[in-house]
Amino acid sequence: KESPAQPKVDMNAVFFGSPEENLKPTIWDTGDTTVTNEDRLEIYEPHIRGVGGGYFGVGSIQNFTLAAWARSEYIWLMDFTRVVVAANKIHTVFLKRLKTPAEHRLMWDKKKSAAEADKIFEEEFKDPAELAFIKESYRKASPYLMITFGFLDRLTKKRPYKFWLNDQEQYDYLKKLALGNRIRALKGDLNGEITVQGIAAAATKMGVPLRILYYSNAEEYFHGYKANFKKSFGAIPTDERSLVVRTISFEKGKFRWAADSDLST
Repeated sequence: KESPAQPKVDMNAVFFGSPEENLKPTIWDTGDTTVTNEDRLEIYEPHIRGVGGGYFGVGSIQNFTLAAWARSEYIWLMDFTRVVVAANKIHTVFLKRLKTPAEHRLMWDKKKSAAEADKIFEEEFKDPAELAFIKESYRKASPYLMITFGFLDRLTKKRPYKFWLNDQEQYDYLKKLALGNRIRALKGDLNGEITVQGIAAAATKMGVPLRILYYSNAEEYFHGYKANFKKSFGAIPTDERSLVVRTISFEKGKFRWAADSDLST
């Protein structure tokens, strides 16, 4: 006898159905946390190129760069800082609404685009409290992102490479994911009990191996690996192509930094 057909998984419902932690305000709820100081991410590109699968990452704008290079099929973005989560949501709705990297960058210029951005937010975010925080976060993040865009222009001129904010093809790839509801920004803690375990359960049910686990430099703040961290990441579905991507920010004298890692300073 043939095995009975398995019920079809509602991928969208599972993807957006996992729980997330509640976050309290922190000292990092400032605009400068919505950009990255990891200046030489293109070093990772040959290693992660086209691995596909799912993407899990903490932090801000750099996740979109890595996920586009990896050709990730589902993107889970998580952070313990509320303004970073809001900024990632804003990037996602801009991807849905805008056509080019240049338009995306200009929309972050609050001096020129705040009114247009607010109109997008009002159409996308219906909860009044969330809408207010999205608008506040946009205004906090704007000046830092505009500085970062300028730095990335200098860096990619000196060390030419393509990424989602200077390459239409990569922008279009992320736009397709955003329009397909395949990018989700969640509140959570790497050492928490809810968000990461929920992502692990969702990815398992969806049959999506997480091929990129991007921790940024968060582990530098750990005092050993906690039981929740081990439980959560032990449950994440991976395969032989999965990679952990991490950076180091401390002890420059001990660890060799890539040339031009400090171009932004």
